[in-house]
Amino acid sequence: MVDRVYFEVLRPADTVINLNVRNVDLVNKHFITNPKPVSNKQYEKWQLDSLLSFECVRAAYNILAESERFEFARVDTTFNSNLSNNNRIELKLVDLKTEVLQEPTRDYYTRLYVSAVMVEYKVAWEILNSNNQTVYQRYYHDTVWVEGVKTSYNSLYDLVDFHKAVNHIVNRCGKQFAKTISPHWNQTYRYIFTSGNNDFVVAKSYVSSNQWDKAEDLWSRYSDSGNKNLAGKANYNLAVKCEREGVLLQALEFAQKSKEIGFAPALEYIQILQARISNIAIIESQIP
Repeated sequence: MVDRVYFEVLRPADTVINLNVRNVDLVNKHFITNPKPVSNKQYEKWQLDSLLSFECVRAAYNILAESERFEFARVDTTFNSNLSNNNRIELKLVDLKTEVLQEPTRDYYTRLYVSAVMVEYKVAWEILNSNNQTVYQRYYHDTVWVEGVKTSYNSLYDLVDFHKAVNHIVNRCGKQFAKTISPHWNQTYRYIFTSGNNDFVVAKSYVSSNQWDKAEDLWSRYSDSGNKNLAGKANYNLAVKCEREGVLLQALEFAQKSKEIGFAPALEYIQILQARISNIAIIESQIP
């Protein structure tokens, strides 16, 4: 038997930004340059665009703040460039266009209301240095479809669960943008082996209660066992514990020992650990 264990791993950025761009202001330039319209007809679109702009900035900040890549001087929407000489990460554009593909219709047999909406979105980011020169630009342009089926609804956006479209766009244009320009933490999982004898079952309960050191004590008893199956599992599990704690070289040693014993799952795990170790130099080169 196996159990999944989850933890965070640091991933490298997809794009290398000039390391001199470190102290930054994160600015919702779209909101600043698009004041509330007078026309009621334009107000609904302005409201949606503004909502998405705030959510994208917040999502990007939450990712970037966990990394050491940037240091933030300010994060705001009432920004005056004359008051700051910092580098800037600016959300330049948010443009949503919605098209109703299916007007709300009540199905004769199910008595449920059905509708579908297409959302075209454009989002643009720009990174500028302290001399107001463009360092990096990223532009997103795509379409997402949302549909809904409900017994009743208050508005079209409620019927089609429009928030799902917003979440999709924020994930791609906020979170993924941040992961493009900075090393970032991602949740991953590994398997530990929990069968073989009672000690492995007890170790599983220790892991479930976050008592990894006690689990390690039990696994260590079998790392050199004459029972190759138990020894392979024990060393594999010890490797997972080390990786979870960021001790990658020791994790690799345990995984290699597990493989040498003949425990087949260790082969793929060794490749994962080697890739993570290779990423260390890349990540270090991306952080000033």
